[in-house]
Amino acid sequence: MLDVLWVVPSFEDGVEHLHAKRPETGSPGYLTFFIQAATPEKAAAPACRIVSRAPAGSPLLTGWHLAPERP
Repeated sequence: MLDVLWVVPSFEDGVEHLHAKRPETGSPGYLTFFIQAATPEKAAAPACRIVSRAPAGSPLLTGWHLAPERP
């Protein structure tokens, strides 16, 4: 997963590091993005763009979708 995601960001996204936690059976996995940005809000936008583009940009992710955010 991390190798696939590293292909998606552009230099402008400011990604410095990615971390993935494998899911337990029946539970979601987690991705953590370390993005250099002036504010947390400005860091969230590139992370959202990256995960939105990833399924369309990689045959390995065919059929994958983003789970809705939990409150």
